[in-house]
Parts: sequence; C-alpha cells; structure tokens
Amino acid sequence: MKNLKKCFLAVVFTGYIAFLSFLLLTGTIRNYINPTLSFLTVLTLLILIAMLIHNLRRVNLKSPEHSHDCHCCHHERLEKTSLLLLLPFLLPLIIPPQTLSYQVGTLNILDKLPQLVTIFVSIIIQALPFLLMGVFGSAIMHKLVTVEMVENKLARTAKLPGILLAISAGFFFPVCDCGVIPVARRLLIKKVPPYMAIAFLITAPLVNPITVWATATAFGYNLPVTLTRAGIAIIAGIIVALAVSRFLPSIESLFRPKILQELETTAVSETVSHSAGKGAIVSDIFNHANDEFLEVGKFLIIGTLIAATIQTIIPKQSLMTITQNPALSVLVMMLLALCLSLCAEADAFVARSFLYHFPLGSVMAFMVFGQMIDIKNAALLLKSFKLKAILFIFGLCALLVFICCGLLNLLPANALIRGRFLR
Repeated sequence: MKNLKKCFLAVVFTGYIAFLSFLLLTGTIRNYINPTLSFLTVLTLLILIAMLIHNLRRVNLKSPEHSHDCHCCHHERLEKTSLLLLLPFLLPLIIPPQTLSYQVGTLNILDKLPQLVTIFVSIIIQALPFLLMGVFGSAIMHKLVTVEMVENKLARTAKLPGILLAISAGFFFPVCDCGVIPVARRLLIKKVPPYMAIAFLITAPLVNPITVWATATAFGYNLPVTLTRAGIAIIAGIIVALAVSRFLPSIESLFRPKILQELETTAVSETVSHSAGKGAIVSDIFNHANDEFLEVGKFLIIGTLIAATIQTIIPKQSLMTITQNPALSVLVMMLLALCLSLCAEADAFVARSFLYHFPLGSVMAFMVFGQMIDIKNAALLLKSFKLKAILFIFGLCALLVFICCGLLNLLPANALIRGRFLR
C-alpha cells in the first residue's frame, strides 16, 4: 500500500474518531441511534483507533521515494471515489443536522437538507460497526482459514447434503458479495462440484453471522425479518444449485476457456505459507481490512445518500403508485439494489430506511437480491465466468427472489411487521 493511501486512510480514521467521540461525549449520539446501541459506537471507535495506529506506524515520510507518493498526482491506487468516505464527518460541519420531523410537506428542498444530513449520518453510524467487523472478518478468514478446510469434505458429499453443507459453510466465511467470488472460484478449481460452489456463492454473503447480526440490529432484533432474509437466500441457493447440477454440470460450462487455463495454472503453483510471524500476520490482516474498507465503504456512502434523499426529498405521494403495486415495488427495489452495490454488512441499515415508503417484501428483495448480484460483483464475475452461465444462475435468482418477496408483500403479516418500525 502506497503512502498516499495510508495518509488518506489516516485522515478518514481521524475524522471518524473525532466525530464519534464528540457525539458520545456530548450525548448527541441519541439523536442518531437508539441509546441502547451506543456500545456499538464505542466498539467502532476502538476498531478505528487500532486502524489509525496501524496506518501511522507504516507511513514512511523519511523515504524520498515514498514521500513522493503522498504528494504526487499519479496515485492510481487511490480512486477519486474514495473521497466519499470523508462525507460522514464533513457534511454535518457544512450543513448542521436537525431533529427529524416528517411533517415537511411545505418545505422546499434546501429547508430539508438538514434532515437529510441527520438521516444520512444516522444510517452511517448504525452501519459502520458492522462494516468494520465485516472487513476484519473477511481479512482474518483470508489470512488464517484456507478453503481446503471445507474443500475435501464438499468433494465427497452427495448432492443435496453437499448443497446444504456448502450453504452452511458460508456461516464460517464472513465475506461480502464480491469477496465470496474468489473463494467460490477456488472451490471450482479444486474440483468441488459446480453446484456446491454456486450454492456457496449465492448464500454466503447472506447467512454469515455478521450479516445476520447486522440485519437483526437494523430491524430492532425482529426475528421474523432476520430469518426471512436468510430463509429466502437458502431456498434460492438450493433451487439454483439443483438447476446448475442439471444444466451446468461441469466447470467448463461455467468458466471461459482462457480464464479456466489461467486459473488452473495458478492453482497448481499457488502455495500458502503458514510460517510467517505473528506480527506479519497481524499486519497483513490490517492491510487487507484497509483495502476492503476503501472498496466497500464508498458504496455504503452512495447507497446511504440515495436512501436519505428518497426518505427526505421525494414526496411520499409520488411513490404511492409504486408502493401500492406489490410486484412493481419489488422490481424497483431489486433494480435499486443492483445499482447501489452495497455490502452485506451495511445494506440492512439502508434498507431499514426504505420501510417508510416501501412494503416489507420489497425491502426484503432489496436486501436479498443485492447480495446475490450487483454491478460491482457482476464485473468481477464477467472476468471469469461465461455470460450464459451468469445469466442462467442470476436470472433464476432474480425470478426466485421476485416470487418470494412478491408473495411476502401479499401476506397479512407484512403489514403487521412493517407497522412495528413506523410507530
């Protein structure tokens, strides 16, 4: 990691630490989250402080070569979109937040901006601890847990038990929807049956413990909502895996020939070293977590801004045509999830804010489908998988999510559960 990225991350971490510390010390944190969840903000502070110390220790300002990296214009490794990570603590300084009020029909857009900032900051504060736990969980698994721990077992298991085992393996790999792709690809290279790897690919971001905990927290520890999200993912994973076993039975039917040759060559030459010292392992974990934070954090910011804008700016009456149609509202939320590319550890908090405008089944479609496929991981999939395979697998996923969530919109329980969050 170049010094420019380290310097930028140090600024980001310092800003978050200062902002969250101010909210906790002044007691204004209660304006953004339930006070009973303040311990999560404290946990966020501790993680951010550890990440800040790690970055500061590794910044080398004395080296002319590296010092140049911090000030030059050629810093391809730090994308311009990463500047979005500055918004959560800079935006409240520019536009002071204010107490929420939903009786704002007569206000113009500029008058609503302080409320938009309040909603934006609230979602970020709630999602940030789970985002950080997710990136560290992924980093730890990447460094310490080899896929071989599950590969041998999966390769010797019958079809349906193997599918269920592959889905349950996702519980031990707290990775996001893009992080799961390399793991699933390695499973395929190691001769694990394709249908098992695909079952893991579809469900792992939705059934891992961090995602489950984040969903429960975002929806007030409502068990039906939490289980419904995981249940739809498991049902879709089983059906899609069975379909893959029938229509895409071999690895050649999934991978493009050129990529298959490259991956097989990589698999043969790949070695994993377990002799590194503890210090090197810890440093690698922090580096991996930093990279993932930069990658997924900006998507959380974009998604939160859109969610806050919809909730604050767009009149509720203009959404009535969509929300009153159970099928249309599901399609709209699936399309929105496809475009936003949110990580599994944070999307529940964004989705929770949509409940003021959309029925629960549509919000559930946003949370489930967005972790199966989005613009971000579609680009990753296209690098390795055949287009026909992608369209078959995720087209079937879309159909299953649409049916399940459309039916959920029609159930009487939908109104009862949704009503709990709007009181």
